[in-house]
Amino acid sequence: MKKLILSVLLVGLTGFFISCAKPGTTPTKSVKNSMTASISGTAWTAQSMAPVANSVDVTITAYASDGSNIKMTMPPLVSIKPGTYTFSQSGDYTFQYSNTVTNFLVNSGSTLTITSYSNNTMVGTFTASVTGGSVTESITNGAFTAIFE
Repeated sequence: MKKLILSVLLVGLTGFFISCAKPGTTPTKSVKNSMTASISGTAWTAQSMAPVANSVDVTITAYASDGSNIKMTMPPLVSIKPGTYTFSQSGDYTFQYSNTVTNFLVNSGSTLTITSYSNNTMVGTFTASVTGGSVTESITNGAFTAIFE
């Protein structure tokens, strides 16, 4: 009798758990590519992002709806470790900003902080001072999440 009750209970619980899943659905990632910043006091949000990693370097390019973009390059993922790094115009860590009219190059004192890198997901913050011609822009409160697939 106990075996019969146990069998009925097991079958019933199995049916319950199977019915909880919605047919035809797949789990979605709770984390997605994102980048935000403040450019000379104006909020900036990426509408799309293209994080690309290869054996030579990592490039994270983010595009806003107005056509402006931010591009960061750094060493290959195998070299990435949490920490704070200095951006330069040439070297391991570079930063560029374009507002569709002018390409701005990074000035000294600009930094990238990689908060974490695990499971092909990089999270970090950045600040930059950039100059294009006679115009200097201040980029503050930069934050990003980049997923490399």
